Amino acid sequence: MGREYELKFTVTKDTLEDIKSAFDGFSVYNMQTSYYDTCDYLIANGNGTLRKRIENDQCIFTLKLPEGKSSRLEFETSSETLSEAISVFAAMGAPNWIHKVSEQSLICVCSAKFVRMAKRIQENDTEFELALDEGILSAGDRECSFQEVELELKTGEETVVNQFADDLAERFSLKPENRSKYQRALSLSRM
Repeated sequence: MGREYELKFTVTKDTLEDIKSAFDGFSVYNMQTSYYDTCDYLIANGNGTLRKRIENDQCIFTLKLPEGKSSRLEFETSSETLSEAISVFAAMGAPNWIHKVSEQSLICVCSAKFVRMAKRIQENDTEFELALDEGILSAGDRECSFQEVELELKTGEETVVNQFADDLAERFSLKPENRSKYQRALSLSRM
């Protein structure tokens, strides 16, 4: 189990290109993400997220649970199946309700398919990732395109990431995005 701290910004395609041009050394990842929940939204009702993400052919399951405005508890495994991942999450200390969730009771409620350009930035003892994401969010038969900038703390101090985010937002006129990809994709099913 880890703790995730990230900041997101909604951007235009042009701004995404401007930021890409301002920095070098990006790695490219093709991401395909499916978000799961029970029919009665047990996970979402606890403000959690259960996802299966394929990153350049590597499968990673993640359970995210709230821990504050910009941070979440994160359980992650490269298990072969969703059922196996849930067992791993339980062994890692996920809340007891995870035992109520089984592969048979889960449905894919929404998804995201996108390309991520990412680079690690080191400032003193703090390391974080600058990610530029562009793709499609979908739920049922509804889709919408998105572009976003994401800053995720890997090690060190949140204040360093916050300062970098403030500087980046000022330089490129970025607008904060308070909803996750999951929340935005799920909202498509409620339109």
